[in-house]
Amino acid sequence: MFKKRYFIWFTVFIYIVLLFITVFIPHQDDRIDNSCTNDICIRFCCKNSVTCNDEFIRSNFNASFIPKFDDYDDNENDTRSFRILYEMPSCDNLIPIEQWEISKYDGIKTGDEHIYEDYCFEDTKVGDEIRWKVLSCSKAKSFFKMETNLILRIISEMTFLAVLLIYVYLNKWKTLDGRIVIMFVSSLASEFFFRQIVFYDDTNNKIMEVITFLMEVASIVSTLLWMSVMIFDIWLNFKNLDSATDGMKRFKFYCAYVFSIIVLQITSLSEAYIFYYRRWLKQLVRVIIDILLFTYLVTICLEIIFLVGTAVKIFLISKATNHVGHAKFEDEKKRFWMCLSAFGIIVMIPFTNIFPLLSPYERNKFLNEITNCFSAFVLFFIFILMDKNIRQRLFHKRSINHERLSSTASSI
Repeated sequence: MFKKRYFIWFTVFIYIVLLFITVFIPHQDDRIDNSCTNDICIRFCCKNSVTCNDEFIRSNFNASFIPKFDDYDDNENDTRSFRILYEMPSCDNLIPIEQWEISKYDGIKTGDEHIYEDYCFEDTKVGDEIRWKVLSCSKAKSFFKMETNLILRIISEMTFLAVLLIYVYLNKWKTLDGRIVIMFVSSLASEFFFRQIVFYDDTNNKIMEVITFLMEVASIVSTLLWMSVMIFDIWLNFKNLDSATDGMKRFKFYCAYVFSIIVLQITSLSEAYIFYYRRWLKQLVRVIIDILLFTYLVTICLEIIFLVGTAVKIFLISKATNHVGHAKFEDEKKRFWMCLSAFGIIVMIPFTNIFPLLSPYERNKFLNEITNCFSAFVLFFIFILMDKNIRQRLFHKRSINHERLSSTASSI
């Protein structure tokens, strides 16, 4: 099927380039002071000289503003100290911020934005009480960046939708391999969708955060499991190459297998949410990694085993003479190459998408959108354009419909 093998290497090269840009190229906004990596640095700009001293601030600054590290990690208790900096932000126009929280490391967080130096706490006198409000440099959000990210998100989802519509249009959903591909692409599309909500949602609605997170986990697990089902089904078909059954009965068992594991994952996460509520809210990224790492590693290892076993089977059958030119053998061989390419995409996606979770930088989010869009295009190329049968049937149906419309117009 893949006579032009350079496409696979080109795809791998693009992912390596994106990973290199994300990790190794310095960020323009990387301005964290090294002295603040071991302390909680908080910046103050006082109007009254009486309030601008360490003793007054330590006794009057609201202690609830300071992060409680026991909510993050039990090993970090009392390892950081409260450090006061007297600095004015490097801008002329300062505006007050209503919703914010002090970051665990340095600066403040406002929704999905992280401000390191361009802020300060200003003292205000309300009656006889001194209160502190946050001032930050006025930064107009880039309309171009927002629109570009939105366009890339829409392109990714529309590409997945195009794959699903083509499979339905050509009645591929009536075949076992078509149904597996549809379930796999649907899971990946939903995973992309819910991941964007996790990245960009700043409503601070805890219930919606939990629901979105559970849906994201279910989508990730579903994608991994349907990928393993696809590989296992190809391996099973090569094992029973002479069997005349179409294997449609296996689809029910595949669905039961996938949905049962998803239910177990969601149940365990719900239990963790109920009994470890505070830890859940403060360690969302760590919960994602801890819960999904085991499932990811197990499924990837099983998929590699079945892929290697299938490749060995293809090699042995190719050396024999009784199955050379066998129609089922050739079809399953094409499926194997398609599945192998899709497996490469699934393996690379976590490495290129984990950085936006761990970094506040806009460029990483933009690279995340580019990676998603590129992955969607590659999967469209694999499941649609590289499948000769789908191309022929698709263009054949288009030509028939065009002839019907032409004949109808001429008769009128």
